[in-house]
Amino acid sequence: QMLPAGMDVFQAQHDAIHVWAYAMQEDDEASRRELASWLDKIPFFAKMDAFVFERILPIIEKRAFKRDEKLLTEGAPSEALHVIYAGYADVMSGNTKLATVGPEAILGERSLANL
Repeated sequence: QMLPAGMDVFQAQHDAIHVWAYAMQEDDEASRRELASWLDKIPFFAKMDAFVFERILPIIEKRAFKRDEKLLTEGAPSEALHVIYAGYADVMSGNTKLATVGPEAILGERSLANL
């Protein structure tokens, strides 16, 4: 579920929102296989070249965000691509709620242009 351009202000809606971002915390083989299997269900990653996919797995980390914590700010550069693992986030423009996104939503895809 890719978001339209310009929708890049996100606030955590639940206390236990988890995202996969950069730099792996759990470095065991079972965790990497589980992550790879989960990501492969998301079209963005499923269409990715296997070589590229294998190269990004070691730089992925699991992070938790608190309710109302901002993941990204509209117009500001993002340093990470976020994929919601569990929970939901509101897409805001100013004080206007544009959408609510949940598991498997990809946020901050513009950060890939900086690689």
